[in-house]
Amino acid sequence: MGSAVSIPVAAATSVTSAIDLKAALAGLDGDSKKKLAEALVLSTANTAALAGLHGDSKKKLGEALFFTNANTSPEQWGMTIAQFSEFWDKAVVNEDIDARGGAHMYEVCEKMVKPLTRGTGRSVALGANKNKPLTAQLMISHAWKEAFLEVHEAVTTHCRNTNIAFSTLMWFCTLAQYQAGDEPGDCGPTIQEQIAKDPFGKVLQAIANAPSGVGILVAHVTQLDLYERLWCVYEINAAMNLKLDIQAVLSEAEKDRWNRVRSKWISDGPENGGWDSNHPDPWDGLMPRIFETTDTSKAKCSRSEDEVSICAEVNRSGGFDRLNQVVDEFRKTTFLKFM
Repeated sequence: MGSAVSIPVAAATSVTSAIDLKAALAGLDGDSKKKLAEALVLSTANTAALAGLHGDSKKKLGEALFFTNANTSPEQWGMTIAQFSEFWDKAVVNEDIDARGGAHMYEVCEKMVKPLTRGTGRSVALGANKNKPLTAQLMISHAWKEAFLEVHEAVTTHCRNTNIAFSTLMWFCTLAQYQAGDEPGDCGPTIQEQIAKDPFGKVLQAIANAPSGVGILVAHVTQLDLYERLWCVYEINAAMNLKLDIQAVLSEAEKDRWNRVRSKWISDGPENGGWDSNHPDPWDGLMPRIFETTDTSKAKCSRSEDEVSICAEVNRSGGFDRLNQVVDEFRKTTFLKFM
């Protein structure tokens, strides 16, 4: 920050854990606070200005200057659909991942999201909007082990086709949550600390309460059955309880898969368990070919602690038999819409 640093800024940068951070910041005008924030968070060249800060004080001072996932409510970890699409554009040119070749979200998280956000305490979404957090109007439910190509395509194509503006504020967990917080020495918050805030429940409730709330999009892709992911079925159930608008969105590859299955089913005819115009519900026989049998009790989470808490919540809300009925209802509605 050089020799031109004001006395209030110099005082703030010499804060130790024994000094009240609020008092240290009291003398800062807006421009000084901005410059201090840049030295603290944005510029590795100015680390000398932070030499007097204890680690905990540095973290707290950073929170005082900028919003982080630790000090911001989960529904405010939003980003515009345009920013989501811009992140896809960055993934395409990132040499560490093969986005167009089908890199899945776990890989994108490890090789792109974490390196971009490590040590900041802010997710991709919050980092893009750190001066003014954005409250979500739309949630994307997705299964993580899907190709970023397909989930991006499914979401953005649906938005274009249904006139959902790209200025709409969306919540996409890979980019909404701070992903590097479990790494040794990181400032946090950890994933578990963020989950403890009930992010999915708060996001859905915020969407339900907002006059401009859009609802939830459930992304269907070819890599896996999203109904085998416990978080996804839990989110669908919670959204239905709140009477939110829930829309299935399909990647082009998944639409092609559905169409191939349908064509085969029609050509098989009734003698081979295919289309039967005399059946009271002629489409009924096609659904099992598109979807696996619903058994949400077998759905899994990548984190065992998440699985325990969700299972407890499901059991409090009527159990897995009821959840199976909810998912079956949504699947049939989705199926009939696309068929």
